Amino acid sequence: MADNQQYQDFKYVIADLSRIHIGSRYTYEELLRSEDISFKLRMIIRQWFLRDVTPETTLESHLYYMETSEISYEVLCQLKARVRLTHPVRKGGSVLYKEKILGIQELASLSPAEKKRQGLQLAELQLSKLALMQFSS
Repeated sequence: MADNQQYQDFKYVIADLSRIHIGSRYTYEELLRSEDISFKLRMIIRQWFLRDVTPETTLESHLYYMETSEISYEVLCQLKARVRLTHPVRKGGSVLYKEKILGIQELASLSPAEKKRQGLQLAELQLSKLALMQFSS
């Protein structure tokens, strides 16, 4: 039960003035069924992202293993995507978790091994509303 609740904490869609924030534990299949996701974004997922991944793939997994050669990487660059993540920082004898936001280019330039070495945990995908509005396929 606690595991299910933990995953639900990272399944959200929040829109502010300039960005759409999507929790990283959503699968693409769940996003396609969600009423909180705009029709245009659902079409982008169907038309572009599902070329690189399966519908059962989570945002977290897709972003963690994304390569710059993928079409979904190019689409996310066009959407001015950013990723909010946490990483451990050792201070004295304790470990603190800091939060930072990386552009999709910065995140994709790190290999999965480097992400694991740094202890990066992806929390959410952030998309620019203006870039989404201007996106055309």
